[in-house]
Amino acid sequence: YIAAKWRITRNMDRNDHFIYNQDDPHIMDCLQQHPLIPQPHPISLTQALAHGAYLQASDLCFIGNNYSFQIPTQAVPAPGKHNTFNTIVAISV
Repeated sequence: YIAAKWRITRNMDRNDHFIYNQDDPHIMDCLQQHPLIPQPHPISLTQALAHGAYLQASDLCFIGNNYSFQIPTQAVPAPGKHNTFNTIVAISV
């Protein structure tokens, strides 16, 4: 399954964006084994990132090349980790 999903990146170039779950060990293994051509956008619910998006205490944090901002988790309309992750992905796009 992971290999099939990873093949999608073969058709991506430097102008494309690759949003991925930094907390998933399978994805992290693939990143170590295969070069990534599109622009990486990691997301984590468990650790702060120097670049990307992550959950820290009661804030969704977003850090990019030309931006840095936070959104309170109370602004997420639906509760739960899955909904928080989906919200982070939607905002990251």
